[in-house]
Amino acid sequence: MMERNIETNRNIEKVSFRDLNLKSIITCPECNYQQEENIPIIYGKYIYKCKNCGKILLPKEGDCCVFCSYGSIPCAAKQKEKNI
Repeated sequence: MMERNIETNRNIEKVSFRDLNLKSIITCPECNYQQEENIPIIYGKYIYKCKNCGKILLPKEGDCCVFCSYGSIPCAAKQKEKNI
């Protein structure tokens, strides 16, 4: 019985993430280079190195990850929270 409930919860979680946009374009504030990146579902990305100039990007104050600070699409958690 417990196993069935766990499986049901997994299915609910899979359905809730199905409509999220999991691609975002990160723009480096230093050189304006843009790179499309996959958005992780389970965790945010706290450190990102620009593939052009090498600048290390960290989330801006109040943001949870680099996708929320520098991405064209926010992280999966924010999308789910805001129902984007």
